[in-house]
Amino acid sequence: MKPANIQPSIPGRRLWGALMRISVALALALAVNGCVYCLPVPVGYHTAGSRRNLTREKASQFQPGKTTLQDVSLALGEPDRIEKDPLRLVYQSERVNFHFIRGWAVPLAEMSGGELWDNIYGKRFSVVFMFSEQGTLQAIDLSDVKTVDFYYENVRY
Repeated sequence: MKPANIQPSIPGRRLWGALMRISVALALALAVNGCVYCLPVPVGYHTAGSRRNLTREKASQFQPGKTTLQDVSLALGEPDRIEKDPLRLVYQSERVNFHFIRGWAVPLAEMSGGELWDNIYGKRFSVVFMFSEQGTLQAIDLSDVKTVDFYYENVRY
């Protein structure tokens, strides 16, 4: 029976292997030295210039045949858009609910840079009031649309 070919354990061999693996990982981390990020941000704000007094409940309080042009104007203020022939008053409200930000960045001495993408999720609500020539409300058209806007920025230093 032949003795098994077993090499004696060299003291520190495991430590040396661990140090080599850590060194390689550290070198890769220093070479890349950047980050990739993904950040969901829940928010709840109206966009600049958007109405805060326009809701589905508020729009449903106006009744065709009874409500006048003055009633709508006094309750909601100046319309965002006026269309003629037939007379229509358009009111709009836009609310942002959520940002989803993602990108990458590499902070190197002479070649720093990165990219940023921002998806903006929101809701656009609009109401169109249609009036007769006498100024009486004829019909109401409600529109409730989910929106997604994109923003991109390429950054170089």
